[in-house]
Amino acid sequence: LLMDRGTQARGRGQWDKAMADFSRVVELAPDELVATYALAQVLFQMKRKTEGEALLSGVLEKDPQNKTALMLLCVESLVAGDRAAVDRWYARIRSLADFTSGDRAQLDAAYRREFGEALPD
Repeated sequence: LLMDRGTQARGRGQWDKAMADFSRVVELAPDELVATYALAQVLFQMKRKTEGEALLSGVLEKDPQNKTALMLLCVESLVAGDRAAVDRWYARIRSLADFTSGDRAQLDAAYRREFGEALPD
């Protein structure tokens, strides 16, 4: 119920309500990663980058190979125009066994839009 309510609030741009619902899910079920990812995305939307990064860093402490957390951090860095951070996150992502050519194409397209060139190899 809280996840659904948070998702609906996020869809309406009601960031405070979405944050409250997703935070409650994370509090009640800390291993519920979908809620953690959703909360991080809401925090990024609210310009609370440090908090979103800290949340995803906690996921990476438990699972350094967590592709979703790494992709979210990479995309947020792209949105922020932080090339050094994008390159750092991308270096970690591209070594993952489950990193696909489709993942690379998505990141490469966004990287080209933001920085005018292809992702580094």
